[in-house]
Amino acid sequence: MRFQGDIIENLTAAAQSQDENLIQELVIDEMANIIENDPNEMIKTLRYSKVKVDDTASKEELINLSVKNLYSNSIFQKNLAVTFTKKGSAAKHDYAGAEGDGGGGGNIISSIANMIGSIGKWGSSSKDLKAEESRTKARMFEKIFGSGKKRNWMPIIVVAGVLLIGAMVVWRVTAKNK
Repeated sequence: MRFQGDIIENLTAAAQSQDENLIQELVIDEMANIIENDPNEMIKTLRYSKVKVDDTASKEELINLSVKNLYSNSIFQKNLAVTFTKKGSAAKHDYAGAEGDGGGGGNIISSIANMIGSIGKWGSSSKDLKAEESRTKARMFEKIFGSGKKRNWMPIIVVAGVLLIGAMVVWRVTAKNK
């Protein structure tokens, strides 16, 4: 987490500072954390939100489904708030129903759901929404899969140098003998 608190404390502090970018970052970080460390919890959250998802869904599929529903599915936004607050111990009755009822979570869940819902309102037009979805997907892929492993060339250069020096020594030793 960005701060020393848990996700609820961090989101509350971000909301008090009225920093929408930080709220978005925190939500994306926590979604990536759930997909990385407990993908079954994200599958459960998506299912309670009436999204079809396999038990064996890959992390890539979970990213795509969760980002799409983050911006377009208010039930998913509410259920994501439940998942954030309960962290793996959410009971089925706490999730919002397909009709849009709030479930049994209480004020903190409603407040977190409103913060998550505000993210979906960032793209006013469909082009803005698609662009925001793409940026969110890219950030989640980077958080989960990394930005690609960079090769450490130092050991390769050292080994190549040693081999080159050895080859030069062998060449000089054999050249003197002829």
